[in-house]
Amino acid sequence: MITHDTKIRVWYKHTDQMGFVHHSNYICYYEEARSDLMRSMGLSYADMERKGIIMPILEVQSVYKRPAFFDDCLTVRILLREMPTARIRFEYEVYNSQGELLNTGMTALGFLHADTHRPTRAPQWFVEALADAAVMHGIPRADAYRMASQMIVGTGKLQLASGTHPGAMKDAVCSPGGTTIRGVAELERRGFRGAVIDAVDAIEGKR
Repeated sequence: MITHDTKIRVWYKHTDQMGFVHHSNYICYYEEARSDLMRSMGLSYADMERKGIIMPILEVQSVYKRPAFFDDCLTVRILLREMPTARIRFEYEVYNSQGELLNTGMTALGFLHADTHRPTRAPQWFVEALADAAVMHGIPRADAYRMASQMIVGTGKLQLASGTHPGAMKDAVCSPGGTTIRGVAELERRGFRGAVIDAVDAIEGKR
């Protein structure tokens, strides 16, 4: 599990007529915590968009336990319990300076190609950054990569369950001129397919 804390000071404009932080602001606090987590991993939403990936919100949940007030210093703790697939789920805990739990929440975001808005799996470079962040948070590297590998296992299970030809699965996620087909083309250019075939031949030759 990856956790990260972000400090937020409550502004006067964040409060409502009752003197409480308005409920809508917690959604903004969640976004700030996500952005802060990504920056801590050497990533940003701007970087992802430049690489052709966008991450729209799919689902939001928020539970309000205690109010926050003007000038409170809040700690927004973000938790990532599992590696992403075509979507990623973040959980949140919001505390005041006395350590009281004020709010819990969840957001689910999807990964889409920026040009076509078609779904895609989380980019490998994003997953590697998460794995490195997991190591930074005390998770053994083997476990971090096991978490990342669950994404690959998920693709394999989908193929086995659906019986879809791998080529058809590739075609389904590769949009014309999109980022995924560019990545596939680069693998082809560097001889990925031939290297895999040669590796299988080498294994068979040792039997």
